[in-house]
Amino acid sequence: MQLEKPRYVVLGFQTARRNGPQKNASEFDHCRIRGVKLFLNSQCYPYWNMNLDISNNQYAILYNMYVQFQTVYYTKRPNLCYRSDSDGDGIGDLQGIISRLDYLEDTGFTGFSLTPIYPSPQVDGGYDVSNFTGIDPIFGQFEDFQELVNTAHQKNLKVILDFVPNHSSNEHIWFQNSVARVEPYTDYYVWKDGVSSGNVVQPPNNWLSVFGGSAWTWNEQRQQYYLHQFHESQPDLNLRNSAVVTEITDVLRFWLDQDVDGFRISSVAHLFEDASFLDEPLNEEASSGVTETDYEYLRHIYTTDLDETIDIIYQWRAVVDEYSTRPDSETKILVTDSTARQNVITRYFGNQTHEGAHIPLNFGFISNLRRESTAYDFVEMAEEWFSALPHGRTSNSIFGNHDVSRIASRFFLNRVDSLNMQLLLSPGTAFTYQGEELGLLDTLISYEETEDPGAIAAGPNRFELFTRDPARTPFHWDGSTSAGFSLNSSTWLPVNPNYLVRNVAIQSAATRSMYQTYKALLDIRQSETIKRGSITFKSANDGMGHQNLDVEPYSSDLTPRDLFLFPKIKSALKGIRFGSIKAVKAKAMEVLNQLTEKDYQHCF
Repeated sequence: MQLEKPRYVVLGFQTARRNGPQKNASEFDHCRIRGVKLFLNSQCYPYWNMNLDISNNQYAILYNMYVQFQTVYYTKRPNLCYRSDSDGDGIGDLQGIISRLDYLEDTGFTGFSLTPIYPSPQVDGGYDVSNFTGIDPIFGQFEDFQELVNTAHQKNLKVILDFVPNHSSNEHIWFQNSVARVEPYTDYYVWKDGVSSGNVVQPPNNWLSVFGGSAWTWNEQRQQYYLHQFHESQPDLNLRNSAVVTEITDVLRFWLDQDVDGFRISSVAHLFEDASFLDEPLNEEASSGVTETDYEYLRHIYTTDLDETIDIIYQWRAVVDEYSTRPDSETKILVTDSTARQNVITRYFGNQTHEGAHIPLNFGFISNLRRESTAYDFVEMAEEWFSALPHGRTSNSIFGNHDVSRIASRFFLNRVDSLNMQLLLSPGTAFTYQGEELGLLDTLISYEETEDPGAIAAGPNRFELFTRDPARTPFHWDGSTSAGFSLNSSTWLPVNPNYLVRNVAIQSAATRSMYQTYKALLDIRQSETIKRGSITFKSANDGMGHQNLDVEPYSSDLTPRDLFLFPKIKSALKGIRFGSIKAVKAKAMEVLNQLTEKDYQHCF
């Protein structure tokens, strides 16, 4: 068989950022032609190559992994996001989310993840659940939730719920019955006798709460201590009790019956504790300034990521799979959120005999990288992740969430676009925290305005070391009252004053903005190049980061989306077919001689 004569298609130019300081920190600087690198396609080649220059003098990653899931989830807190506030009380609600689903659809997201919407005293943002199978009235009624799921599915958006199996609120009927030793609830929680020291009863051991102080609180009625790895209002459930496991598993089934698409298992690392209740050792790598009541003071080897935790994930995966295989049902997923090292996180995937979580979140970038991080630090994080990632499992990327400072504040505003490029052009599933597509910044929150229980417990002199509130303020829709989040001028946390210049309305209307870049990246993400490619990030000697994609041929013709991966770059050569590489070079030089730097001003 005679091969067809080679045909070459120029897909774009390689560009580089201009050296020097940013003129406007909210945007990329100019791009300049550093020399043309032709991106060619030929049916006669075993593969074709395309290079995407995502450099901003800081970022680089090295890995090689095939894409499996190609999903982008949007993570949002109902109480801060979608005006979300339909009734004007300053708190977001389900009807508010429904009214904004078009935004998620138009942007290009494939699903969204909700923080807890269950009935709760709201001591810790809803993670203190008083009823696992209801809807908190501040968010709406159960019918509102059903409408949300149905409307989202009509728009091909998946709905993921936060699932909180580690603890409940101390106002939950289970805990109240456990305090009173009403069967079968007596051992639904982790209770322990104190240790006598003279005339004083001390906690059973030295375990610390994530929010600081002892993880044990004395209950006068029961005359025992109860464990709470988080706030004292959040007693830990005893998952060594099979009756508790049955109850929690029934909660999963209840929400699956409501047609949700999966769960993010909150605080998964803390589900089990050492049955011997041994003291935990001191953390020799603790940061300077850490006190003996701070969580970081100890190494939590007896209270996090125990083997039993992995085993119970297997049980819950089996339930999710049962629903996934029902007629007319799509895959339901489990997401876990341990912040351990990557070789520990990947254990949650399962093994050769048991399936675990579909997506154990890769927190390496959140936990270990800051504005001081270099390209080599990014390389190290990626190498650690992909060396630990089991064969055949799906990767994932997440750079921000509601527990950490926003990426624009953590890394500088002028790095947001390049971070979002890395997030969305990486293989597997991507998670974006609400507002990161706009480059929203942390908001200054005073101690008097603070809602975060861990920060409140730290006191007015240290609260800023622990507060998560600055990243949790309301979403910016437009320049109207409360950024379009609420008709009420007072919201549950203050709106960032910069909402007048940084909001969806402004960035959607702009020719070029962080939102426009993000949206273009979501479109690019749907190309076969990104879906099917094996990817390599590398750290170049000049500090530039480059992402290279090698893609096996998938058809004889490229789709328009693949031909126009850089929609804002002048397309004088794109799509023209040539009979030889010599002809390509000649035409390229002809066009280049007619162009000025302005023609290649922007990467997107």
